[in-house]
Amino acid sequence: MPADEASSITSLPPACFNWWCRQHAEYTFECSRTGCSGPPIPPNVEVSPNKRIALCGPCACRGECPFCSARVQIEDLHSITVSVTGSDGSFSLLDVPAALENSVQPNHQTLEQFNQQFQQLANKVQTTMRKTPKDFDISRCDRPEIVKLVEEAQDLLNCLKNAGLRPDRDTYRWLISLFARAEHQDKVEQWAHRMELSGNYSTGGYNAAIFGNAVPGGVHRADMWFNCMQQNDCVPDAKSYNILIQACARSKDSTHANLYFERMQLAHFTPDVFTFSHLIRACADSLQKAEGFWKDMQQADIKPIDFTCKAMLKACANAGNIDKALHFFEEGIKAGCVPDVLTFTTMISVFKKEGNVAGAEEWFSKMEAAGVEPDVAAFTCVIRVCGTAGDELNAGKWLAKLKAAGCQPNQLTYHALIICALTQKDFAKADMWLKHMLDLGLTPLLKTFHKLLEACEPAGDLPQAEKFFNAMKKAAVPPDVNAFNSMLKTSAQFDSSQGRQMSGQPSEEQKKWFLKMSPSGVPPNAATYDILTRAQPNAATHDILTRSAFLAQL
Repeated sequence: MPADEASSITSLPPACFNWWCRQHAEYTFECSRTGCSGPPIPPNVEVSPNKRIALCGPCACRGECPFCSARVQIEDLHSITVSVTGSDGSFSLLDVPAALENSVQPNHQTLEQFNQQFQQLANKVQTTMRKTPKDFDISRCDRPEIVKLVEEAQDLLNCLKNAGLRPDRDTYRWLISLFARAEHQDKVEQWAHRMELSGNYSTGGYNAAIFGNAVPGGVHRADMWFNCMQQNDCVPDAKSYNILIQACARSKDSTHANLYFERMQLAHFTPDVFTFSHLIRACADSLQKAEGFWKDMQQADIKPIDFTCKAMLKACANAGNIDKALHFFEEGIKAGCVPDVLTFTTMISVFKKEGNVAGAEEWFSKMEAAGVEPDVAAFTCVIRVCGTAGDELNAGKWLAKLKAAGCQPNQLTYHALIICALTQKDFAKADMWLKHMLDLGLTPLLKTFHKLLEACEPAGDLPQAEKFFNAMKKAAVPPDVNAFNSMLKTSAQFDSSQGRQMSGQPSEEQKKWFLKMSPSGVPPNAATYDILTRAQPNAATHDILTRSAFLAQL
């Protein structure tokens, strides 16, 4: 192998116990015990601090220094890049004293030690996820840093199996928790089912499975695992109810959130600030309900935290209630919360519903005056307010300010610009922003295409709608039932304007678009049937048999 190719190798034969591991080294371990006689990494390795011992993955997982049996902590393991000198690029084994080589014996790790390492990995995933920004083009569980941690967990699991050990309750709990924190829902389901099949279930394991479904639309799966917990005689704790309420908050499901809150109280668990914070967050679309939980929290003498105040501001923003937003902004300051960029961005969004550009700009100035540096979301929020007002001129100015501040516009930025153009029925400008987004390699959001298609409905502008629909497919954004339903509405208007629609029958264009749904893997929903049967004399008939008989004509 040429020397220049050898520089890309990322492995090194390790010094392992009293035999040479056949696998290449993946980590270096700096032994913490004073006087350890372990050798340093040779000088031809790029990372070469003294007393670092090269270990392969499985041997690193054993958890002990191969020379003095000092405890190996996961955080002490470091990935290394190897650069080997020599024309043939060959490796040489580390120079380990023969006497030491013969005297050291392997000492397998206990199941408890494995579980501690799974817990450490789960905590690392959580810390990494909190630092990972949201990217619309790649899910956070697919980010390289998260993938690497998941692979480490798999390596550790292989080590556990090779040691002849079987997962216990804690193993399943921390594995499910790791995948839940990584937002890897499929893996959560997989390991939760394995936990049940093994009989090693626990309240902690089920809590992790519930948390893995604390995602938008995940309430029913979370509830299923909650029921499984009770069926297997695992007693729910306060955390179980808090996670269920959190799942409802992610789906803005205030009805189920209130139901779990009542069950929590019946089980004699005392709600804490996190309980109320998630209850308020679940009421993001109902300011009145959110205020009710805020008052309940005050009566329970529970002091709000920053998350609680932000949840209240979000409810105010969604309601467009400026006075209430100002009140809860001050309440947050009284509670000791320091406004950050998210706080100010939420305050700016309060003005979106009314399209109050001046108000949004005023709060943006207050943010800067407070020494808070605006991010892309803050700039985008002002553009969204401009979008509601149809103020294309100011929207363009704020886009320029965004770029001048060193921020890069994202999908939400262009979504706001497109909304601004559509408010003015400026399809050419909307199409221009769509092309700009695609030219930058940004994948438009599904909701952006929904807005583009919906804008074509009133006038029955089928050619323009088809243009946007084709752009959606070209951008690799799979059309959903809402996209097809929008095409059905536009088709009806188009045929009506052409004088082609027959009374009591779907239009010809509607038939064409309906027949495209099944090959696209998109099943019709109730709204689809309502759109197609709207021309029926008996349009109030909604039973499935009537629909099926009617649609059989298609």
